[in-house]
This record gives sequence, structure tokens and C-alpha cells, in this order.
Amino acid sequence: MENLDWQHLSEEIEALGIEQRRKVESYLKQLLIHLLLYRYWKIQKEDCQRGWQIKITNFRDELEFSFRSKILYNYSLNCLDAVYIKARRQAIQKTALHLRFFQINALLLLKIFSIVSTSY
Repeated sequence: MENLDWQHLSEEIEALGIEQRRKVESYLKQLLIHLLLYRYWKIQKEDCQRGWQIKITNFRDELEFSFRSKILYNYSLNCLDAVYIKARRQAIQKTALHLRFFQINALLLLKIFSIVSTSY
């Protein structure tokens, strides 16, 4: 223990935490984008529904792995609104639908699709 580089160890632990939070944000953004596409992009739904469902399941599973950590779960709730704005912007760009089609907040969207856990 005497030869342990505490400064380096501390930096590595901090970097790991940053990477884990970044991963949660990324999976959350992708999940929200696909939920928005699934819910609102009616013209493409017939052709893309199955693919969107697979991606929604994948992103949801990845988030569930991360949410084994209460810290990361709480972090996701804290960054949800900011991530949702980015996801909504991307969904608008992809669909060319007007902003008025996406007037649902992130937490309600997740509740509709039964994704928000109440275990914490």
C-alpha cells in the first residue's frame, strides 16, 4: 500500500465515473430518440417499427445494466431533461416533423413505455 500512487488512482477512478455517466447519457439519448420515432413518425412506422423496437429493447437493457448503480440511476434522472432536448432535436431533424408534434416531456415518454423504474 505504501507504493500506491494515490493521485493517479484518484484520477483513474474519476475518469471511470465520467465515462460511466457519459455512457448513461448516450444510451438514454438513443432510447429517447427511438421512443420519439416510434410514437410520432407514423409514415415510417410500418417499415421501421420492428427495428425501432429492437433498438429500444437494446438501449433499455444497457441502461438497466447501468442502473444497478443507484448513483447512475439518479444521475440519469438529473440529466434527463437536457438529454431529452438533444434527442428531440435529432428526432425533428430525422423526421422533418414540426416541434409541436414532440410536446411531451421525457419522464412522461418513459412512463408511457414503462421504462421508468420505481425501485429507487
